[in-house]
Amino acid sequence: MKKHLVLLMAAGLALAPLRAESVEFKVKGQWIVNFDYGNYGKFANSPRATNKAPNPSPYTGYNGGATNTADEFGTNQRVRLQLQAIASEYLSGTVWFEIGDQQWGNAMDRPGGTNAYGGALGADGNAVEVKNAYLDWTLPNTPLKVRMGIQEITLPNFVAKTSNIFQDDVPGIVASYKVNEHADVTGFWFRFYNDNYPGSLAGQPRTSANYMDNMDAAGLLVPLSFDGLKITPWFMHASIGPNVMNPRVNKAYSSWNSVPSNTSDQMGNGITSVYTGMLPAVWATKQGHSDRLTEYGNAFWGAVTGEYTGSDPFRLAWDFTYGSVAYEHAQLNRSGWEGFLLGEYKLDWGIPGIYAWYSSGDTGDIKNGSQRMPTIRSTTGNQLSKFASNGSIISRKNAVTAVWTGTWGFGARLKDISFLEDLTHTIRINHFRGTNDPVMAKYFLGKKNASGNYVTTRVGTDFNAGVEGIYLTTKDSATEFSLVNEWQIYKNLTMNLEAHYVLLNLDTSSSVWGRGAVAGGGWVGKPNLRDAWQCNLAFYYNF
Repeated sequence: MKKHLVLLMAAGLALAPLRAESVEFKVKGQWIVNFDYGNYGKFANSPRATNKAPNPSPYTGYNGGATNTADEFGTNQRVRLQLQAIASEYLSGTVWFEIGDQQWGNAMDRPGGTNAYGGALGADGNAVEVKNAYLDWTLPNTPLKVRMGIQEITLPNFVAKTSNIFQDDVPGIVASYKVNEHADVTGFWFRFYNDNYPGSLAGQPRTSANYMDNMDAAGLLVPLSFDGLKITPWFMHASIGPNVMNPRVNKAYSSWNSVPSNTSDQMGNGITSVYTGMLPAVWATKQGHSDRLTEYGNAFWGAVTGEYTGSDPFRLAWDFTYGSVAYEHAQLNRSGWEGFLLGEYKLDWGIPGIYAWYSSGDTGDIKNGSQRMPTIRSTTGNQLSKFASNGSIISRKNAVTAVWTGTWGFGARLKDISFLEDLTHTIRINHFRGTNDPVMAKYFLGKKNASGNYVTTRVGTDFNAGVEGIYLTTKDSATEFSLVNEWQIYKNLTMNLEAHYVLLNLDTSSSVWGRGAVAGGGWVGKPNLRDAWQCNLAFYYNF
């Protein structure tokens, strides 16, 4: 009976009318194998970055961004595979799979982790993940194009080719409409976080899980293109649920330096960037805020970016951005601006260029919030800096900062120098200086409390001076030297040999970062800083 039933069903399906159209499948991808050798990645010569003081001592010293626990030599790899299902020029679906980053010899994703990388003896890891998955379609009989799903987004930037505000993968919808040959209009909506809040923690008023924990952003871009001139004004607004910031803000702590054990990332990948980019640096790191957020925060960014190539081979590019975020407690607010300017001239043998930037910095009063521009997350892509910032793909990066807020500086580069076929070189020199008031160092060091008063006693703490990177005051600076050699071995295979060196110059006097007794007497220790450097050999296979 069952056999006859199956045959009848098969026959019915065969006779049923089917509307199937042919679909073309395309596969693209990239393999990267990277060999990295370097040291003092956070300008410290040991996991505890300091000269040791006489015992007993409450001080552990300056730590430039994070503990330096990486090996001098490391090897890792990454594979990305893109599969496209193309029904027509008006409809397609795309999925990106990523394997890695896999560190050779590393079996776990983190100490004590359960998700094996598969980079150790025996391999067999489960490091495969979905990077992107989106649908592209065009509204019939219109020039309106829509992309919906998890996709990589980079807000417009013509100088660094990456955005300090936001560049990463995010679920959302992007719709583009071509007005005419000179103008397009693009609107978008992204959902960064939702339904990740685990519920109220001990010591908090009772709050249900997944309550007011969404973070959404919407915006508009208007790319304008004329003969030799491109201009893209854009703006974006973000709404931030109070429980997105849990537990960094929404919990009172017993002391200015206390850091509870439950501050792990409960909200998912990238939330640390939101904490540090959308809150004043001191409040995001010192855990000293005692007022619980109960209302949505509102963030806004506006920018004008563009480039002029009408006087070829000369190129001029610029990016000017203002951003602000406001919460119900004014001391958590953050607002500021930044500007980048680049000029370069294309020659037969290379492209020399100079550039400069300025970004507003914090004043010495933490009660009125931060004067640095808020940022969400910026990943790989910066073309101005490979090691000091986030220009590298899977090798060491962000030695100074992932974003450039609170700094100003200038740089020069010779790009794409070529005297032999298939071999190019790029030389960069960057000089960073801070725009933050030196008084802010007192808060990071615990010499001033949440009320802005000097303290007479304290319990020392390991502390990272600026979790977005090195927090540079107006008395601090850093200089980066960089050489990148690129050999096109085959059409699809490239080898990069790079060398980078960053010199950090902090003001170690007692008025800024230098250590000293709070109430007089005691000892004075100096930060035990080292210059950061790395050499990198990478192979890229693109198909």
